[in-house]
Amino acid sequence: MFVEVPVATTRRQPKQQRSRETWRLAVASKLASRRDLDRVSFMVAQMAQALAHAVVSRPAKLSLAAAKADAVLALMAYLRA
Repeated sequence: MFVEVPVATTRRQPKQQRSRETWRLAVASKLASRRDLDRVSFMVAQMAQALAHAVVSRPAKLSLAAAKADAVLALMAYLRA
């Protein structure tokens, strides 16, 4: 979930676009051809950002490990659907 987003060498791209491109590269080799790669990489980038926010703002009774595990499960469920 926590990846380093590459910075373009010739021009600055918006952070969201770099994030989508990173996820696009990660998902491309694993994605079945039945879904559009651009759509999936956009959704995964948005979900990862939202889930990361949920992990850091979790309730005190929820451990970091459990929150991260649930976030990964949610992303994987989307990718497997």
